[in-house]
Amino acid sequence: MTPLTQSDLAYVAGVVDTLGVLRTRQVGDTRLTMLAVHSPNLPLLGYLAGLCGTKVTTVKRGYDRAGCSEHCPDRHQHITSVSGRWSVTGAKATVVLAAVRPYLRLQGYACDQVLAAAARAPSKPATWEHMASLGWPVPDLDALSNELSRPDAIAGSRVLA
Repeated sequence: MTPLTQSDLAYVAGVVDTLGVLRTRQVGDTRLTMLAVHSPNLPLLGYLAGLCGTKVTTVKRGYDRAGCSEHCPDRHQHITSVSGRWSVTGAKATVVLAAVRPYLRLQGYACDQVLAAAARAPSKPATWEHMASLGWPVPDLDALSNELSRPDAIAGSRVLA
């Protein structure tokens, strides 16, 4: 596959900035990087899943909405809402966040915190190879760790005033 372009990475960064949930997840003694996007925009989530070789979890909820008493023929309407969730955890999330990090404007601080806390979690080499085969730039973890360990790295200029 061809490498993702700067435009691709900037687009994903825009989605992460506006809809992304960035956190760490504890699994046993290990903290893992986690990135999730929740949205009713299923094509967007499908695009993200395609970039990462993952799937979208579709969530359907049914509820009753009360009709008005003036002109609605039914007392209530049966509504079904459909939304989805896309997420990556561990090495996949580290690859995605490290790649979009330069383009983040709103979640740069959160990204740096998550990567600093969990980027060095144990992972399988096959995961890194798979992400590279999908076109993602695989980060140099030593360089990333060194950059994030600088005193000014996380509290620096990446935070919007």
